[in-house]
Amino acid sequence: MASSILLFLFLSFFILKTSSQTCTTQKLTVPKTKTLYSNCINLPYLNSYLQYTHNPSNSSLSIAFIASPPSPSGWVSWGLNPTGSGMVGTQAIAAYSEDGKMTIKTLDIQSYKVLVPGKLSYEVWDLSAEESDGVIRIFATLKVKEVGEVNHVWQVGPSVSNGRLDIHAFQPGNLNSKGILKFSGGHTSSTTNTTTSNSVVESNTTNKNASSSFLFFFLLTTCHFLLNLFPS
Repeated sequence: MASSILLFLFLSFFILKTSSQTCTTQKLTVPKTKTLYSNCINLPYLNSYLQYTHNPSNSSLSIAFIASPPSPSGWVSWGLNPTGSGMVGTQAIAAYSEDGKMTIKTLDIQSYKVLVPGKLSYEVWDLSAEESDGVIRIFATLKVKEVGEVNHVWQVGPSVSNGRLDIHAFQPGNLNSKGILKFSGGHTSSTTNTTTSNSVVESNTTNKNASSSFLFFFLLTTCHFLLNLFPS
């Protein structure tokens, strides 16, 4: 009984630690320059995060997109849509883990039903991806127009078949994972018309970590009680 309780405590701690991750607790750097990203956003859907730096001197946007696929064989993607606010027209970067190696694909999305790899309409460089503990991170630098903001879309999918991304779920989170990314910092949801700034992210981070700490304390107390009630 005691060993089962300790196992439960360990698993609960792992789950709470994972759920308490936010973009501000993940100190990522631009791979080429090794500098921290200027902006950090907890995206409102699919438990995803975006860190980015806009460089007006060369009209570039360096990003790190962080998300967990629905299954170990799943995929994650992020992209810009230069022609609209939804998925169709998005120029996306997708990544998935296969046999312990990361695969990256670029997608010119012209349909909701078929995700076919294709060349992007904008220049992209320093493209890479990594995976650890079920979390995939995509790094890239993109050439952007100096317009102050851009439509962006992100997504996760369950599997890959013969090198092609299988269709994602059509739950509210999947359908609403889009918005307007502001180069100066912040994100506006295209579905709720609400803006998330870096200050809001910090507030959400504090509240989320506080909740996780309370839950862990509750689990620890419960396990201590059970250990005393059912000693080995």
